[in-house]
Amino acid sequence: KKLTDYGPGYRYHLFWSPDSKKLAFIDKAMQIKIYDISTNKTTDVDHALRYTHGVLEGYTLSWSPDSRWLAYHRDLKNQHNAIYIFDYQNKKTNAVTNGFYDCNSPVFDPEGKYLYLLTNQSFNPSYSNLDNTFIYANSTLVAAIPLQKETPSVMAPKNDTVAVKKTEPAKVENKKDTSAMKTDSELVNIDFGGMEQRMELLPVKAGNYGALAA
Repeated sequence: KKLTDYGPGYRYHLFWSPDSKKLAFIDKAMQIKIYDISTNKTTDVDHALRYTHGVLEGYTLSWSPDSRWLAYHRDLKNQHNAIYIFDYQNKKTNAVTNGFYDCNSPVFDPEGKYLYLLTNQSFNPSYSNLDNTFIYANSTLVAAIPLQKETPSVMAPKNDTVAVKKTEPAKVENKKDTSAMKTDSELVNIDFGGMEQRMELLPVKAGNYGALAA
């Protein structure tokens, strides 16, 4: 079944929402869009400034578990990338990072508590013996942002004390398994105020990372 008829141009990889009702993608004109299968309508989310084919081919988008929020990155005038989250329910774009550091590849965790991303914040220059210049290789780190202010840090210490309780042996009954997978995800709430200040750099060695997933 043909869903769209946008005319000339090329569209890149599709990203299904968990509720199977929406498709997010970026096109050759660097426009980020969402096509809603249930309403047959397309929503313009945002657009990048100077992405070439190679960047567009590897471009990724991430849906929140409740299919309301779409996380993405795009380039700014200073040629850094910044992270944004689009609220599909209210059709509103929210900035997560300000572009001072280059940040990209945001990914929601499956429980909707954290946003993971890649950020270039490791600076260990190497000096050239030939042309009197410094290079800053392998500057990328993995970071996490709690979506709500009260959500504990992923690095918070945990109590490893386990209380052992005596329980009666379970009775075995010949019944059908009534367990079922949860079909409706819990709503994801995001506190955008001070969100970038909640970012934590994870203890992973700086390097050259890509294809981040949670």
